[in-house]
Amino acid sequence: MNWTLTMSVAGLFAGLLLLLGLWEYFARRRHNRKWLDELSEAKRIGTDEPLSQHPHINPHRCIGCGCCVRICPEGVLALVEGTARLIHASQCVGHAYCEQVCPVGAIVVSLGDIRSRPDVPILDENLECSLPGVFIVGELGGMALVRHGINQGTRAIDEIARRIQNIAGRPDSMAPVDVLIVGCGPAGIAATLRARQLGLGHVTIDREGLGGAVRKYPHNKLTMTQPVDLPLYGRLRRRRYRKEELLQLWEGLFHRLSITVRREEWLNVRPLPNGALESTTSQEKIVSRYLVLALGRRSSPRRLGVPGEELPHVFSHLDDPATYANQALLVIGGGDSAAEAAIALAHGSGNRVALSYRRPEFFRMRRRNLQCVERLRQEGRLDVILDSEVRRIEQGHVVLTVHRDGAKIERRLSVSAVFILIGGDPPFEMLRRLGIRFGASAAAGHKSSLQ
Repeated sequence: MNWTLTMSVAGLFAGLLLLLGLWEYFARRRHNRKWLDELSEAKRIGTDEPLSQHPHINPHRCIGCGCCVRICPEGVLALVEGTARLIHASQCVGHAYCEQVCPVGAIVVSLGDIRSRPDVPILDENLECSLPGVFIVGELGGMALVRHGINQGTRAIDEIARRIQNIAGRPDSMAPVDVLIVGCGPAGIAATLRARQLGLGHVTIDREGLGGAVRKYPHNKLTMTQPVDLPLYGRLRRRRYRKEELLQLWEGLFHRLSITVRREEWLNVRPLPNGALESTTSQEKIVSRYLVLALGRRSSPRRLGVPGEELPHVFSHLDDPATYANQALLVIGGGDSAAEAAIALAHGSGNRVALSYRRPEFFRMRRRNLQCVERLRQEGRLDVILDSEVRRIEQGHVVLTVHRDGAKIERRLSVSAVFILIGGDPPFEMLRRLGIRFGASAAAGHKSSLQ
């Protein structure tokens, strides 16, 4: 009797284990199928290819714990067949939370091998490009985020100071300025502060003034920094700062230290026979021993090339959404800048906002922005017009061509303001003409170490 009871209990237990195993097997299959379908969709719309730094996953080390997936704020990663995989690689901005939480060190966030990438300049381990004495830091070198810009700006100046110290007491170029810093966003600010801290003669220029492109962020835009050390200030401890908070911090620091940023546009540089560098700006020529380029990747806003683009109610950035109320507004673009502007304007009192994008679906928008756009569309607060092109802009109206089921439909929108947020033209061609080499044209043996 006892033997029979024992066998019955064991059989029941084995049956339960089998059911649990089958449930886990089919649940895992559904999970894998979901993310494999998501990866196929990402490949179709083009979000599977990275644009900047991104996670490099060692599948032999990965234990499938999912820590990296849960902590990623951009929805870049997923667990597929027990291993972390990149799904929407283009949406990675390099927070590196995944690298920090991985318990087995299976993830490294870097640019990877850039030798075949025409959009990333070739730099050595000191951030110096192929033009001797010229350093490239921040977004221009492919590294996004405030934290990376600050760290790289500081690193470049440390290397310049080391070289200047090594030639002390020897014949020198006798340049009146130790370093010219072009650009005053996060990387340029850090470089300027570090140069002052180390006693280097420096000049900083930016056509937008202190803050650079950050000044063009929408009012109250949250900027993710992560804790980082800013020279002559100390630790930026918070993970998020609003645009106005960062600008106030930087302006107060520069005012206290009596540092002036010249509002000039950098045009080109040429080496002099004595080893110095002569830079031409929109206002003067500046001779320096070294040059730090912290230009960013968007030197000038892109244009649509349509009639009416020059009208006074057409803008290339949104400064303060709060100034718009009870207005008909059109935002043009499919990236995060356009999404954030449309979202902010849609929350304005009484605004009627439309978002026009030339493709049939969004593919470069961060997940949280995409979700917010979709929610506002469903609530009727945002008119999303996909697969549409602007034909002309008139005073009070915009004419669009909308593609629907193979047909072209003309749509006329009443608007009081138009925001063209389609990105900017990077200064790559100008830099190539100056002799700065990029990945696709790199000579053998000149390797990048931006990792």
